[in-house]
Amino acid sequence: MRQAGSRVRKGRPTRGRPSPVAYASGAVLAFVLLLGAGADFIAPYGFNDQDLRARLQPPAFLGGSPAHWLGTDELGRDIFSRLLFSIRISLAVALAGTLIGAALGTVLGFAAAHFRGLVDDAILLFVDMQAALPFIILALAALAIAGNTFLVFVIVLGVYGWETFARLMRGAVLSASGSAYVLAAKAIGTRPLRIYTRQILPNVAGLLIVQISLNFPATILLESGLSFVGLGIQPPSTSLGLMIGEGRDLLFVAPWVALAPGLTIFVTCLAASFLGDHMADRLNVTLR
Repeated sequence: MRQAGSRVRKGRPTRGRPSPVAYASGAVLAFVLLLGAGADFIAPYGFNDQDLRARLQPPAFLGGSPAHWLGTDELGRDIFSRLLFSIRISLAVALAGTLIGAALGTVLGFAAAHFRGLVDDAILLFVDMQAALPFIILALAALAIAGNTFLVFVIVLGVYGWETFARLMRGAVLSASGSAYVLAAKAIGTRPLRIYTRQILPNVAGLLIVQISLNFPATILLESGLSFVGLGIQPPSTSLGLMIGEGRDLLFVAPWVALAPGLTIFVTCLAASFLGDHMADRLNVTLR
């Protein structure tokens, strides 16, 4: 029987090549990242430049001025310019939070697999506790106690999802510990730290990359949700969630204020999710 995810061509089973959806998702995600990275050069205005004479202008394709082709908000700020800088901040914060969570979860997962016993039980207890509690409640409590600063907000996002990385890495390390290459390294007296960093980590890196790609869009949504209710990125800075929050009272008057960042979040998260699913199929060792 042919394995799932493989195709037969000219009598030989081969792994499935990237689908058009995967190529399109990668292109969309790369385009969004480039827009955010090049905001300083692409944006025609500063993200806080105000022109009260041009307030609430519709997009150019709805009869507005070509000078503001995505329209303006209630303070006359250019939506396109704010969108570019919001993409930069939202994606940078989400990426930093994802990498912090991946690093924390990986270290704790390796520690649980190495020490076993009480250390393993304690780490799994914290994993189960975070998995059982709605993270939004923990985030609100942390921001209320520690203060809503940019650094605290990034750390809060970093704590999100660490338990998934910890559980995944613990299982992967326990599975790899019985492999022939690990047993051989132990037999010749290789130190445990070198075994973990030089032998096991490269072999579980595929799982780690896949989980990062799947956790990234969830972190974007978390950042947007917290910023939407005023507990994330604070003015005078901007983010996608903050833009939606600022435009929620204008939905019937100027829907483009919230629609542009909302569509950006939707397209970015959808592309990242599709790309993560594709990477999971490509890097799944059971399909090799």
